Amino acid sequence: MDKYFNLEYRGEGNCAMVFADPQTRQVYRLVKSNATRKVKKLLRASVTNHDEELSHKINMFVRKELEKVISYMNNIMKPLLSSRYVVTPNLKILHKKFGEQAVLLAGEARPAHRKNSPADNVDPDVQCALVLPDCCFVCNSDLNESSAVSSFGNSMHLNSPICQEDLRRSNSCCSADSQESSPIAEHLDDSLDANSSAGDEVDEVDSYSFSSAFYLGNERMEDSSLHICELRDIRDVQDVSEVRSCLDTTNSMAGSVKSDGEPVFTLSIEIKPKKSFMTKSSSDDFNQVCRFCMHQHLKTKSGQWPQTSSYCPLDLFSGNKHRMKHALWSLIKTPQNNLKICKNGKEVYGSEIRQNLSAILSTWFPSNPNRTKKLISVFLDLVIEVLLTRPSTDQNSDPCPAKPGTPVRSFCSQKCDSSSFVYCEDEKSEELPQGCVLEKIYSLQSLDDLDIEGVYPLYKQLKTRMEKEPWLINHWCLNGPYDDVSWLLGRDGEHLSDLDPDSLDYAVLKVKRFLVSKTLQDCSIIAAIQPVTKSIQHKQDFLRFDGDLYNFSVKVIDLDPKPFEKVETYYRQASDIAKTFAETSSAFTKDCDSF
Repeated sequence: MDKYFNLEYRGEGNCAMVFADPQTRQVYRLVKSNATRKVKKLLRASVTNHDEELSHKINMFVRKELEKVISYMNNIMKPLLSSRYVVTPNLKILHKKFGEQAVLLAGEARPAHRKNSPADNVDPDVQCALVLPDCCFVCNSDLNESSAVSSFGNSMHLNSPICQEDLRRSNSCCSADSQESSPIAEHLDDSLDANSSAGDEVDEVDSYSFSSAFYLGNERMEDSSLHICELRDIRDVQDVSEVRSCLDTTNSMAGSVKSDGEPVFTLSIEIKPKKSFMTKSSSDDFNQVCRFCMHQHLKTKSGQWPQTSSYCPLDLFSGNKHRMKHALWSLIKTPQNNLKICKNGKEVYGSEIRQNLSAILSTWFPSNPNRTKKLISVFLDLVIEVLLTRPSTDQNSDPCPAKPGTPVRSFCSQKCDSSSFVYCEDEKSEELPQGCVLEKIYSLQSLDDLDIEGVYPLYKQLKTRMEKEPWLINHWCLNGPYDDVSWLLGRDGEHLSDLDPDSLDYAVLKVKRFLVSKTLQDCSIIAAIQPVTKSIQHKQDFLRFDGDLYNFSVKVIDLDPKPFEKVETYYRQASDIAKTFAETSSAFTKDCDSF
């Protein structure tokens, strides 16, 4: 039991429970029974020994689905977004009692409503998890990707011979190479209930799709004070003292102190930016209001949030620092699940926790007699500089460019009628610096220029064809495998411009690009920032802001692949959003006419 004492409960969603090891700064995402119950039900009919054989098959199936997540992150997201912003998680094989002991340690820290159902506990049959470093701390970009560190079990990638042998044993129940879609996989996404569109975005709905359930976004985590991203793991070491030594050498800010002797702590800000542009709609009303602002009306109507958010994504992505500052202030005012601020990994500001940010910042900023007021405003200015910083073009750390054949829309700042930003007469139109994290996200979101209205007919066309020929879903690789960026090209390497718009190949590429865009619309950005002390200023280049130096890292998280079948759910939700927005707008117009 001693080896579990270092774990700390960080939060949980419907399909995963998260724990952290503060000594190694790693987090464990453990699979809950909620995520596997439908698959278990389907597997029970094909097994004779309901304990041993079922446990083995479900464990192998989960491993294989987790490999899809890793493959998508490594082969699609990393080349498109750049390796500076995206690093692949590792799969860790856990000891059998790991999950049970972790749940016992959580104790009273878990929400009361999570303790009543056995399905809300960690699945004892699943002995693997995604292991990720804590990106609430500044992360050095040139860390080597290696196995996860812990005394709790062994880290294994699914390409290892051991895992491959296990997977071969389970091919009878979940082969990805079969010519027909697995009956299990076909049922993974049908668990989205009718209430899904009344809540958050579809990615936050209770889904048993393994490509999304096991790589849970932070927005579904409750009482979470730690946020997780796809970063490189610390090099393999033997004991805690070596882990600490490794952390000290890879994070140049570790153990630093201010000139007055106070420890320097790290502040991280997590932003879920959402969709950065408006797609032309058949309705003129919808052309003037972005999707996020429209969706706010459905969220408040359903009771998910007591008030609509004043945040508008188009302001954040505008490149105009005044609009960006307005967007960040709006998030401070109404964080919902779009903003979290952490101090050394502990949440201090968000939808549920509202500590005194000014007091925290007063002990964080380097000593500066001119910085005595408006500390939050200064901090937001610093965050803007971090978000707009272009990555180094050094050959050793140059982000991987997007491969040929993945053209994106040129930047075009738009204005949303729902935004409360007040424009000045001399307000200039700005552009996002090429290569900054916001520009990267905007570019990949722009892979989809049809939105759900235009993609849904193509989806129905493909689905109708696959009902006659089920093997086509694997032939077109709609749910993987995600071998490389050519997944976004035609079978023979064609670009969209080379294909007949009425062809099935054209429909396949358009749907794939829509799904990639959806991944980026549901992602989160975590920027970790720490003041640089004089004792280490010589070690590397830092961001200079307002006379001081800062070390920082920016990571994009929640980059799980979106299943092909989810297009149906996106369509239902979009319809509900449009209907609610139309009703709200109509009611507002009538109220105005009465005066």
